[in-house]
Amino acid sequence: MSKIERIIFKSGILAIVAFMTVLSFSSCDKDDDGTTKVDDNAILGTWRMIGEDYHPAIATFKSNGEYEWEWGGITGLKDNGTYTMKNGVITMTIKERWECETGWKDQQIVHGDWTKITEIDPEDPTTRVCTVYTVQESFLIWNFGGDYFYRPDTEYGYTEYNAVIFMLNDKFQEPNIKIDENLVKGEWISTDSEGKLDGRVIIEGNNYTAYSAFPLSLQDEGGESIEVLVSTKITGTYRFDRGFFIVDTDMYYSSYKYVGYDSKTGRTLYDYSTVDPNTLEAEEWIVSQEQEDILKVMVYVYNNKLFFQQEYDREATVFTKK
Repeated sequence: MSKIERIIFKSGILAIVAFMTVLSFSSCDKDDDGTTKVDDNAILGTWRMIGEDYHPAIATFKSNGEYEWEWGGITGLKDNGTYTMKNGVITMTIKERWECETGWKDQQIVHGDWTKITEIDPEDPTTRVCTVYTVQESFLIWNFGGDYFYRPDTEYGYTEYNAVIFMLNDKFQEPNIKIDENLVKGEWISTDSEGKLDGRVIIEGNNYTAYSAFPLSLQDEGGESIEVLVSTKITGTYRFDRGFFIVDTDMYYSSYKYVGYDSKTGRTLYDYSTVDPNTLEAEEWIVSQEQEDILKVMVYVYNNKLFFQQEYDREATVFTKK
């Protein structure tokens, strides 16, 4: 298996196996109008983005209605101001912004002195909005509404607008996730931006089968670019450990295989099998291999939506109960 194939194959697998967990939360309820109700005091304290070391969001909310937000790591940006919360929606009004020089020393990120930013792009948002799904003692899950760091046309171009994020309370080393195992049973699917199926998982007993599909870009014999739907499949068992969902994988499958590189035509060559776009099952699984990976994931279920995030990912992905 080539290096390129391993990268594509591994990324496809890791993107799908993470979703096999469910959380049961008690700090967020639903009002009669369907909005989320969160205890105002539950948000107080400092929360740090899980799974992101280089550009983590770090938010501190105070009882006097003030907040401080830092885009930490090597980013070197922070702001402060006031906030309000209504029906689980936190609106931060940015009053001041700061920046500092960042660098590396002894393989650690170091910061210089903070300097107030006086010249601000007038197109930069002056508010930041986060919709809270749940707040627990050790962690929260919310949806970023964007700010100056999220603008895709800036030098940072950080991540997708409205990403679902897990945040850890700074008093804890890891989230203490409460799990209702029964909620994980069944079939879950995900779709791409065009509404096409790109992920599927079936959980029966303590067994799971997970599929991940994506278009593979190729060139035909005439040199024209084409896209072929390819799929990966993983099987194994799952278990719960200290609030996390642990995936014990046993076998990987793939509907395609790297063949080689044609130096005369400049084509990268693959063998591939037809994939059913409605099930992501391949007509023939070309590659199969035993794999004893152990994956640790966090997941939240809300209105038949499954928000999942691997421990070292920086944002969650959404699946729907079929």
